Amino acid sequence: MKRHYTFWLIAIVTIVLDQLTKWVVTSTMEVGRSIPVFPFFSLTHIRNTGAGFGILQGQNTIFILVALIAIVAIVLMMKKILEKHHTTVFATLILGGAAGNLIDRLVYGSVTDFLNFSFWPAFNLADAALTIGVLGLIWMEIREEKDRK
Repeated sequence: MKRHYTFWLIAIVTIVLDQLTKWVVTSTMEVGRSIPVFPFFSLTHIRNTGAGFGILQGQNTIFILVALIAIVAIVLMMKKILEKHHTTVFATLILGGAAGNLIDRLVYGSVTDFLNFSFWPAFNLADAALTIGVLGLIWMEIREEKDRK
């Protein structure tokens, strides 16, 4: 039962932090404004209708459908996910990240990105959660595969 609470807590905290940081950016910075923090990093308010690297710009419907499918799949697989404690964190990061960006796409028609490294496309906390979640699940699968051999 405790894992069940952990599952929802991580997802909710991810969504709240994502939406809170995006709210701060949208309420304090005009689109396009950039605040240098380090020589290689700035906070830059960007409205993104696509994915990273400018892929599929303007294809909001596709991203809404993918997010909905991911969210529904994770919720439906929750019982199985909870059986493997180490996958719980990664799956809920994916759930929270997908939900955070889904909220933006449904409300604004685009996603607010603001973490801008000079060597990488701008992103947000939901993107970071999604990436960590996916990479974590891949890592766990590789590790389990090695253990089976």
